[in-house]
Amino acid sequence: MAYAGTPGSFSFEAAEKLFPTSAMVGLERFEDVCEAVALRKADAGVLPVENTLAGKVTEVLELIEQFNLEVTDRLKLKVRQNLVAPKGTELKSIRKIYSKDKALEQCKEFLKTLPECRIIQCSTTSAAAQAVRALDDKCSAAIASTTAARLNRLEILVADIQDCDENYTEFVVVKAKNNGK
Repeated sequence: MAYAGTPGSFSFEAAEKLFPTSAMVGLERFEDVCEAVALRKADAGVLPVENTLAGKVTEVLELIEQFNLEVTDRLKLKVRQNLVAPKGTELKSIRKIYSKDKALEQCKEFLKTLPECRIIQCSTTSAAAQAVRALDDKCSAAIASTTAARLNRLEILVADIQDCDENYTEFVVVKAKNNGK
């Protein structure tokens, strides 16, 4: 089972819910997931296609078509974004915030409260959490899930920073067409 990101990404959480007993493999980009499925290196892939706040994930929809994949299942996952940082970090000391573009879009109102912060885009929210853990400084934070915070030993500075509590992402399961399953 392929998904985009590393353990702690929302795609990982969706994949775990859809396939709790399957072996999971995290790949860096959405394109990598589609390619692995199309080449039958993975039985299926889990990809985000739409978020209630950030809209359609156009890149994924185009890749599904480009790689001639079929959608076999769907899952709506509640997305709760958090500002996470190394233990002991104070909110007032944050100068850089790392996250995925779609997560940043989901937290626009919160980000307006930190206008002095530089925004650094990452491939996934879990990659953002890993980057902040690796930096291990008191001026960097990530927007990521509770799972990503826990796995990277980061603390949640501010929970539920998404613009709306009704924040859901729809994930799809994709498989190669005509694979006999």
